[in-house]
Amino acid sequence: MEALDSSMDKKNLLDMLAYLLWEESTARELSEYHIKFGKRLYKEILAELKIQASYWQNTSPSRFDFGTLNVGCQDLGNLYSLEKRLEMLERRLAERE
Repeated sequence: MEALDSSMDKKNLLDMLAYLLWEESTARELSEYHIKFGKRLYKEILAELKIQASYWQNTSPSRFDFGTLNVGCQDLGNLYSLEKRLEMLERRLAERE
């Protein structure tokens, strides 16, 4: 199996993890260990995406053409929504306890 190098692969994996943790029917089948593991994996992948997104925040905008600027803004927007989803997942899991 190839390594998860692309941001899209990582986002797809986060989508799957979020689904498993969110849906009550699947979450009920997971042990506490698996839930903690899923949250930790989500956070680790999210941290990698933050490192990748730091390029957009640490590079002068004058170096980008318009298309590159749009890609950078989409990456930052996706990162924001992935962080918010993690917050909601953690709240939902806490409510189940």
